[in-house]
Amino acid sequence: MFADIGTGTGIIGLTLAAWFHDACGWLVDLSPDALHWAGKNIMNYIDVRERVGRFRGDLSDALKADSLDLLVSNPPYIDQDDMPGLMPDVRDWEPRLALDGGAGGLEPFRRLLADAARVLKPGGWFAVEHGHGQRKRILELPAPGLGLLEAYDDAAGLERCIVWRRERMG
Repeated sequence: MFADIGTGTGIIGLTLAAWFHDACGWLVDLSPDALHWAGKNIMNYIDVRERVGRFRGDLSDALKADSLDLLVSNPPYIDQDDMPGLMPDVRDWEPRLALDGGAGGLEPFRRLLADAARVLKPGGWFAVEHGHGQRKRILELPAPGLGLLEAYDDAAGLERCIVWRRERMG
């Protein structure tokens, strides 16, 4: 079982379901518009329709304890102070909810890291996309019950992804 938190149009979660034919999962977002588009995209993938559902909410209210093997998120990570300087085609097109990561762009990471171990099964994985230059600050945030597994750069060599694993019990 997986969950894609802040799913937007659902492409990450749908890709996971397409790659892992036995996987079931949830596309989770606070935005009804995002979930509308995620629902339309689910209908385009006949082989995943029965295995992927949608839920309006956040990690804390969307998922039961010890329910996931994998948690993924591409949360909003733009610093709230940088929002006015974004290119107009981004700032004026994308919903603010999908872009604004609060102070330092770190607010979604604080929430996700605080609750990830609760929803993951022991040994479960948590992968998150982040903005360039944020990795060090994200890794300094508390991540109770999680151990750092790996950090990855993108094809351009920019810091882009961090993966943790829930500690096994006993």
